[in-house]
Amino acid sequence: MLALGAIAVKVKTSSQGFGLAFLCLWWLSVWIFYILSHLLAGCVSVVWLSRCCGYVLFRLKIGNDLAHG
Repeated sequence: MLALGAIAVKVKTSSQGFGLAFLCLWWLSVWIFYILSHLLAGCVSVVWLSRCCGYVLFRLKIGNDLAHG
């Protein structure tokens, strides 16, 4: 990450490279946000799925216990 920042600073020092550096940093931040949001969404969906499965199994266990007395 520091290396990318150093490259961006080096490119930024030249007047024509300012737009390129800004574009690279923007593109990088978009990808980081994209990856983090997908990881977060994946974690949330796994948590909800496990809760849902746990609830269903819990209900089946109660039903089974009631059926067998």
